Amino acid sequence: EEVEDPGRNIPLSVLGSVGLMMVVYTLVIYVIVGVSPAGDLEKALTPMAVTAGQFLGTPGRIGIAVIAVLALVSMANAGVLSSSRYPLAMSRDALAPPAFGEISERFNTPVYSISFTGTIVLALIAFVPVVSLAKLTSAFQLLVFVFVNGALVALRESGLEWYDPAYTALGYPWVQLFGIGGGLLLLTQMGALPLAGAVGIVVAGVIWYRLYDRARTEREGAALDAIRRTTGEYSLEGVRTLFADGGNRGVLVALGPDTDTDRETTLLRVAGGIATQRGGQVRAIRFEEVPDQVTLSSASAEHTAADETFERETAVLADRLGVPVDVGEIVSHDVKHAVANYAAETGVDVILGEWHPDVFGGELLGRDDDWYIEHASTDLVFVRARELDGIEAIAVVSDGGPYDPLEVLVANAIAVESGAMIRFLHTVGDGASDEQLEAITPYHEAVAQVCTVSTESETLVTNDEAEALLEATDTVDLVVASTSAHHWLFDVVFGAVPDQLAANARATVLLTHSQAPRRWTFIRYLLNESVF
Repeated sequence: EEVEDPGRNIPLSVLGSVGLMMVVYTLVIYVIVGVSPAGDLEKALTPMAVTAGQFLGTPGRIGIAVIAVLALVSMANAGVLSSSRYPLAMSRDALAPPAFGEISERFNTPVYSISFTGTIVLALIAFVPVVSLAKLTSAFQLLVFVFVNGALVALRESGLEWYDPAYTALGYPWVQLFGIGGGLLLLTQMGALPLAGAVGIVVAGVIWYRLYDRARTEREGAALDAIRRTTGEYSLEGVRTLFADGGNRGVLVALGPDTDTDRETTLLRVAGGIATQRGGQVRAIRFEEVPDQVTLSSASAEHTAADETFERETAVLADRLGVPVDVGEIVSHDVKHAVANYAAETGVDVILGEWHPDVFGGELLGRDDDWYIEHASTDLVFVRARELDGIEAIAVVSDGGPYDPLEVLVANAIAVESGAMIRFLHTVGDGASDEQLEAITPYHEAVAQVCTVSTESETLVTNDEAEALLEATDTVDLVVASTSAHHWLFDVVFGAVPDQLAANARATVLLTHSQAPRRWTFIRYLLNESVF
């Protein structure tokens, strides 16, 4: 409203002024260096006044000083006027009090906004040394440039229908990424005070948003929308890729000496469903650990009655389930390394074993499941085995963030083999925005299109994710959820919902972990929790 044809005139004025100043500054410095002796310039704090004195003597120096003061006053006035537009714009988006958005009928300017920013400028001039003030101002400007570049990228990537600028920046996104990186790099080189000031501005902005803006803002920022789209597309691409190349090297069912027939039946049924759809063979291996004093050669040479019983009963189970199974026994001094090494040597796609709850998570064959997650080279499926007579409904759950591709693939494979349907369950907090809720349905629909069985979806709005999921999965036969290595920061912030499901759900629960070449960092989890 203050600029005619802003789509044309603002880019022209910005680029034109930058180009003109580059020429003017270069010529002025050229004249200063060419006219004034090097010794005078080395000692002078006002090189332009020194140069003017070369031409006009004392009147020249005084004249340049007066011009410099007037220019500084003009720049300060322009700074106050331009900075006042920040609270003006924030007020119009309900991010600042409405008074900042009021326009004076007499002056046709935002008087309250100008008064506010002018007061801050006067206070800074009065109490902050000039050099420190200049550095703080530069740090603030750099921070603004970084945020402007980041906002441009977010708007471009968000796909918002209303975003249709008359002018689009050249060199996207490399120019903007360079601007972000360069601005952050310059901030680190300006010293402790400007860096602390920049951090303080960001912290103050976050606090202001949490205390004032959040309850008054009805719409989300473009950055969240862009992150949501990128995260959802990333997950969908992973699902499509895994379905297209699901692997065909088989499943290792890791059994212990104390695994009874009922639980082994459940493990073989799950493994058979996965192997039938992905291809490969099911390897049912019983792992037994012996003391270090016992040599492995002597322990392996002895084929006990328990071994024969295990092989015979497993063969009967496999025949009854219609699952081809390769049966065997392995004796070792360290069962967890034996499982991981056998999986690596045979090249199976998945290690599948019975999960037992523990104080700090869960165990597989008496060993912490985190060890397998951190060290095994294959995908993992931990099974909390319960009675599994038939599978008619499978729940694929997410306690925030998109689905892991492996849990969708495993659920679809078992559903195809057993003729079951899949129910996608997604939990969000009570404070979830409308945009967040609206994004989940099309995401579920896109995942469902990849699946080859009938599906349905449900979004659970709750602040007790574990309890809501336990109630929602009470009527299904199988629950599939993704898990990750336990860490105190993750568990405190996000909670261990998959473990709670596995320990307390009525149905059999599969906890999947994909060993895909990607690292799920704390920041990535935080982003997923924020946008989905």
